[in-house]
Amino acid sequence: MKFSEHQGPWRPIPEWARFLVQLGFTWSSIGPPTRRLGLISMPCDSAAAGLVALGAMRRRLELAGAADLGSHFQRIEDLALKGGSKTVLRRRNGPGRYVLERKEDGMVWAKLKSGARGARITITRINAAEWYFEGEAPVRALANDPIRYGKHYGELVEGADIEVTNLALSDSAICLAGRVTVEVSTYESLARIRFETNGCVATLAQLLTLHGCSPGSVSRVSFYNARTGQMDRVTPARVVVADGDASLLKTIDRSEFEQSDIIGVFHRVVDRDRLGELGSRLAMLDQWYASDAEGMRRLPSSPRGIAVSILRRRGG
Repeated sequence: MKFSEHQGPWRPIPEWARFLVQLGFTWSSIGPPTRRLGLISMPCDSAAAGLVALGAMRRRLELAGAADLGSHFQRIEDLALKGGSKTVLRRRNGPGRYVLERKEDGMVWAKLKSGARGARITITRINAAEWYFEGEAPVRALANDPIRYGKHYGELVEGADIEVTNLALSDSAICLAGRVTVEVSTYESLARIRFETNGCVATLAQLLTLHGCSPGSVSRVSFYNARTGQMDRVTPARVVVADGDASLLKTIDRSEFEQSDIIGVFHRVVDRDRLGELGSRLAMLDQWYASDAEGMRRLPSSPRGIAVSILRRRGG
């Protein structure tokens, strides 16, 4: 596999990029389950957060059942019980906007939001994948329309096979939290990195399958807009990778991420006051978190210029 950045010439994947992918890939297996905070300091601005998220996503592609499909109907049913008149669903290959309705017989129904007569359809665990929440990625791809980058994922990490069925299913376990500043957006940063194998080229944004980049397709990484505070789906993430110091500060304090591991990736060429704010916030966590030396030993060795530290919740 070859690598290119900023439309530069193709070359082998550089050590720094391979390390970040491997760190994300290794993260879930660095120690006993407990909440962890990872801090990755880079020497300059880059798409490092996207590479870490790609590694974490790549690890999930190996695991059978690593997808949202199993919990999708449960989410629909729970919303119907609460009164789903404000929840808008769409049906794959079908027109119209639907809202949820729970009948006395216990069945979950979707009815056209326009209120047309006779336009009620039963949603069951069997057919739930035909439905998706408006504004979110579908949970399962249409026939013959899975993610196209299986070869890229296969070559990205040596000696680890992917579960091919996962390429047709969405997964929300990994979340990328975008940049707060808008000078260079997270999407722009991701598009500047390309991977090539067997003549097929894919940007980092495409490999991450973010819903905002490929609407209508399945998505294996959710996205949190740290500037607006909006998520592109509701399902909680297990690991959040924050792109930048400001994004890290926002994700640490978000209630929906309080059980998630957070990996903050930031560069050192930033305003001194911003680094001071980050340091002060991390110092406040000392009473709840301790340095995770065991986790550090399980990570790959970092290249020169990249500094990594891990904090583990005390008592975990």
